[in-house]
Amino acid sequence: NWQLGRWLMLTLVFHAFANLMFPWALGLAHDAAEVGRYQAVLNFLGAINPLRFGLANVLVATAARARANGDLRASMNAVMWYGSVGAVLLVPYLGVLLLWPAEMLRLVYGAGSPYVTLGAAVRVLSMGCVLIYIAQIAEATLLGLERSRAVFQMTLVRVAFSVVPGLPLAAVYGLDGALAGILISHLAWVTIPLVMICRAFTRRHHTAA
Repeated sequence: NWQLGRWLMLTLVFHAFANLMFPWALGLAHDAAEVGRYQAVLNFLGAINPLRFGLANVLVATAARARANGDLRASMNAVMWYGSVGAVLLVPYLGVLLLWPAEMLRLVYGAGSPYVTLGAAVRVLSMGCVLIYIAQIAEATLLGLERSRAVFQMTLVRVAFSVVPGLPLAAVYGLDGALAGILISHLAWVTIPLVMICRAFTRRHHTAA
């Protein structure tokens, strides 16, 4: 089990740490109310978790099967197809959050809730969700290509950018700083695997040529 799964296990541990560090930072540097504001915004993204995780499971198996057949191009085509199908389901929901965040906050929490003023934060985190979606597709592709160590390395990049500059931003600017830190870390997170995948397919193309 350790030989086969150690990198994926470490990846999941570091992902859990990255997910928790921002509410911890807000609680330590500010108060429980700031953590509540953060969670009130984050709740909207929980609705897409079944899509994210289900799609990742399908992509890992599909990419692995294509790799076993020696057809990396088929693997990439499968990734693009399933990624597009997921996007068709994801875009309408995120579009509603981007266009009418205040209305969604009132619908969920009530017109008298203090959270109805967090429309801008909902928009920012919705944009971050797009980066999360792309990064998870890339992660699943790398896992299917048996590059679990590379997935762990990209997770370290996410954690590093969450710690610096993410945590200082959260400590100084509260919820707004935490959201800025999340966007920065997610942008780094999505860039690394895309570069890895492009390099993997480029090397394979040159080798085949």
